[in-house]
Amino acid sequence: MLQAGHRKIVWLFLLFWMAVLHIWLFEKLMTTSLWALYVNLTLGWYLRRLIPFVWLAGALCMALWQLWSYQNFRRKALEHMKPVEESWMRSVCSQAAAEAGCGNMPPLYQSSAVSTPLVLGFAAPVMLVPEETYTWTELRMVFLHECTHVKKKDLWYKLIFTAGTCVLWFQPLLYLLKAAAYRDVETACDQSVVKGKSEADRKAYADFLLESLRKGKNRELPYSAYFYNSKAVMKARLAVVEDTRERSGIPGTVVCIVLAALTVLMAADRMNAAREELWEQYASSQPQNIYEGYTPPESFTEEETQKMADLIGQYGVSAEEAARNTGAQGYDSLEEDSRNTGAQGYDSLEEDARESMPPELTAEGPWQVQNGETPAQAAEALAYRFAMYYEDQEAGSRLHSDLLVDSGFYLMDRLGSRVLAENGEEAVCALRFRFLAENKSALSGLRQLPGMQSGYDDGYEQLYFDWAVRIRNINEIEKVWELEGAALLDDVLSACEEAGTAVETGFMELDLWELPQYRARTVNQVTEVTWNYGEDWQEVPIAFEDLTARGDQMDGALTGVQEKSYVVSEDMAAFAYGGSSEVPVTVAWTKDQGKNWTTSVVTHDYTSVRRLFLSFPDAEHGFLVLTDGRTMWQEGDVLFRTEDGGFTWTEVERETPPGYGGSHSLTMGAEFITPEVGFTAIRSSQEPLLYRTEDGGVNWEQCSFPPASGAEYVESYTMAYPPEQKEDRLCVYLSMEEYSELGGTKLRYESQDLGKTWVYTGEVMRK
Repeated sequence: MLQAGHRKIVWLFLLFWMAVLHIWLFEKLMTTSLWALYVNLTLGWYLRRLIPFVWLAGALCMALWQLWSYQNFRRKALEHMKPVEESWMRSVCSQAAAEAGCGNMPPLYQSSAVSTPLVLGFAAPVMLVPEETYTWTELRMVFLHECTHVKKKDLWYKLIFTAGTCVLWFQPLLYLLKAAAYRDVETACDQSVVKGKSEADRKAYADFLLESLRKGKNRELPYSAYFYNSKAVMKARLAVVEDTRERSGIPGTVVCIVLAALTVLMAADRMNAAREELWEQYASSQPQNIYEGYTPPESFTEEETQKMADLIGQYGVSAEEAARNTGAQGYDSLEEDSRNTGAQGYDSLEEDARESMPPELTAEGPWQVQNGETPAQAAEALAYRFAMYYEDQEAGSRLHSDLLVDSGFYLMDRLGSRVLAENGEEAVCALRFRFLAENKSALSGLRQLPGMQSGYDDGYEQLYFDWAVRIRNINEIEKVWELEGAALLDDVLSACEEAGTAVETGFMELDLWELPQYRARTVNQVTEVTWNYGEDWQEVPIAFEDLTARGDQMDGALTGVQEKSYVVSEDMAAFAYGGSSEVPVTVAWTKDQGKNWTTSVVTHDYTSVRRLFLSFPDAEHGFLVLTDGRTMWQEGDVLFRTEDGGFTWTEVERETPPGYGGSHSLTMGAEFITPEVGFTAIRSSQEPLLYRTEDGGVNWEQCSFPPASGAEYVESYTMAYPPEQKEDRLCVYLSMEEYSELGGTKLRYESQDLGKTWVYTGEVMRK
């Protein structure tokens, strides 16, 4: 018979194999046609679909119960614990830890909430003993046993079986396996304790176990290592202690090595099978170029635009109908569901197995797709095919014709679709989609397509398209759709407007933040700056510790260069940092694109700075706004000015500062457009608070915004940010949220007089 230590390893392998077996059975149950049919016939279609949810619900309930039980026991034990004061008890525990070889002695506590000595905790275990009287000999035996548990990481071993119980909660054999494993955890521990001990020590240990058996303490829980256990386990432990025969560990070692080898082979075989399956899927996903011999349909012409406008004029679809046609349709009954999904009833097993296989695809060429449940879904797939014709024909070829199996949109992000017209044979769909580009030179083929708009977000460039797509249903039964043509959505809408046809797309105007040619970033604690769209980056000579030092960390610790604390232009790159007791407010700048850098200390007077806002309207005039003295959600701000390109900075004495008496809510942004005109935005939940100066920051007045006609929830747009310069005008965006300046729905206002007056120009989607 194997020793308990070897049996522990065997039980662990059996747990692994049991988990793998159930995963394999579950996979076969859900994916193999004959198995699925058998379950459908015995349990029913609905019950088969419920199996994953039932399993997940049971696993979640079991995990929550185990977690609650552990936290409840731990809370009670720790509430009543106190450090052991008796030095002789600590000395016994220290000697036992050294004898067991567990390294440092676990912290020793007494607790009235426990009735037996135990070890609690995984990463940092502690030892708890009840408030009872023990002799020196008894405590030595207890501490030897518990310290051996700590050395062998037995609590982690038990945790693995507890996790297995949560996952395979429905398998009764697992509970028998767990009981055997827990028993051998204790017997293996006892074997280690008495190994090499004298007959007298073995007898004393056995007597103590026998006395423990008479006491009949509480049952063992899976998240701790008790000294007392159930009667069956205690009897097994007693038998191990009294057995003085020398047993060879060679058979057990051989068995464990064989099991380990079998496990490795099984895992390797499974990995090879998974790799072959993935390769087969890849090989069957049309790796050949299906565009060969085909040219795109005539698109983006006046004729195609007019065809779409005429179709919309005759068979226009309302917004309500479009919503129904865009999403998946519901079914009124199981029979109707079966008719539409092909899950028909069959008279024989062979017929079922044959008919349950996917139908043979009938789509031909790149401009047809099959199983588009709705016109919008088919239009999205065909638009992807059209775009990939110019960018990556291999990627477009990998799009499955069977859209319900694999859509293949690994590059295309679909943002919206709506059916504009449908007459049963043809349909016109409005599409909005985008592609993610890693840099300015990526996706060169897509950049040549009509209607491309470029936006910048989170370090990446994004290419947006608003198209109208006309498709034809060439096989209604098998749902095969063919691309007839594409056009710019704006052109189609203009043609409809000229014809007097009202069209609602549901698409909001895009207002994209373009990829800046000059910008900065922090990567791996190194701040870099670029002057050519990110093709080349140059390191900024500022220590990371200085760059991220600030006195007020309400917004969290900085992990890189702070937004709006730097300026990068062709003539000037400047970075503001500091504002703590260790690092004063400082500006580092260069005027020759990084060849030479100069550092200027702005001030030592402010050591609780939350934000820094730096702007240079030109290479000589610069402004730095710092916020300081925050109390709750109120703070002040200070304005500094330079007129010599950053060498010297002077504080601006303001006669009428923003806010009320110089104090206001949090500053969200500050920007100077010219050496005289600047703006400061204040956090607000009542009305937009944007202040303007036209005398270099001495006097400030609140900007006024006219009502936004036609926009929804106007009263919720209470957050303004400093304006952005766009060609010959300034643009201000009002937001519902204080930390979403560059994303989401915004109200846009424009000014052509440097912000004196503002005109509402629409509700837009910022990206």
